[in-house]
Amino acid sequence: MIDGQISTTEWADAHVVTLDSLNSIYSKSDEYYYYVAVKSKLTKPLYVDVFIQQASGLLNIHASSQLGARSLPDSTWTDTEPPTLWGYTVGWTANTVRFDRKKMQLARDSMPEVNPYSSSYIAYNGMEFQFSKKHFDLNNALWRIEIRNMIGPEGFQPVIFPANSTRKQTINWTTLNF
Repeated sequence: MIDGQISTTEWADAHVVTLDSLNSIYSKSDEYYYYVAVKSKLTKPLYVDVFIQQASGLLNIHASSQLGARSLPDSTWTDTEPPTLWGYTVGWTANTVRFDRKKMQLARDSMPEVNPYSSSYIAYNGMEFQFSKKHFDLNNALWRIEIRNMIGPEGFQPVIFPANSTRKQTINWTTLNF
């Protein structure tokens, strides 16, 4: 189930890449889908940006409280251009970060100095992605994954996989085992 609850049982048959003591990436497939999970013990709420270079081009997939994707041309793209097409999930899906509106309102009322998003998200331990094999050929694709905090804490450093990679040069990106 693509719900952000990355359980040991559900992902027991996955290939696991341990990034550090707090973050891991899981990958596996079945007859119809590729699955990727980014499990993190970092302070929530988090979002994940996935960059995939496949034969058909470079794609940036975003999962947070919204899902979206964008095709990226050569190396002229920026964080805002071309824009992310929110809700565009053709051939893929992921869980979203969900918020408890009652907790959020309570936080606003009782602690107006605190960002209400930091204490009102519905618990999850990562982001799970499902890619249709009809739309994606990910066996030889190159990957770059960024784990980022949505609202803080101050000084939060994103986790980048592979660590020595850069966004616009795929030379140090890596494949995932499915």
